Amino acid sequence: MKKTKPLAKERRKIDSIDKRMILLLSKRIRMAKKLRKIKKKNRLKTTDRAREREVIQNARAMAQQHDIEPGFAENIFKKIIKYMKEQQR
Repeated sequence: MKKTKPLAKERRKIDSIDKRMILLLSKRIRMAKKLRKIKKKNRLKTTDRAREREVIQNARAMAQQHDIEPGFAENIFKKIIKYMKEQQR
């Protein structure tokens, strides 16, 4: 039983991090919806390839600074960008 207590404690920490990640994604989705309104009002395109490249480059650089595989971060952010664009339609 003693051996599982540290495991349970660490899992609770991971659960807390996961919750914060979901809350941040929720905030990002709300921002995407605000951007949709701004873009629509100003007759701007939903897709901005230069901005997408910038976001991915930033994610890769931040990942590398924190000892995370840059390709992993890129894959995550590509999925996030795809979802955000769907939210802006």
